[in-house]
Amino acid sequence: QAFAEKIVPIAQAAGVAVVIAGDSRIAGRVHADGIHVEAGRNDLAETIERLQGKMMVGAGGAKTRDDALDLGEERPDYIFFGRFGYDNKSEPHPRNLSLGEWWA
Repeated sequence: QAFAEKIVPIAQAAGVAVVIAGDSRIAGRVHADGIHVEAGRNDLAETIERLQGKMMVGAGGAKTRDDALDLGEERPDYIFFGRFGYDNKSEPHPRNLSLGEWWA
């Protein structure tokens, strides 16, 4: 939270939307633009219901087409293919690219 308190105003002043991963309390406290949720459909639905109109809610963790369709039924602001924060190579994972191309 301390880091987010410092970076959020700077990023927003530069026109950058700030999304906090996984913690809606911190996102609210630092006035972030959104929250990134890596959870199942029920948790995503609850988060969207609670925060809709207050901040952007994005979904992550879609590893298959079925995952993406399931999460998409809840109408998040975006769907992130793959696992947030786990890529350790500069190139995107081919599976994530394939899912993104299919979704588009």
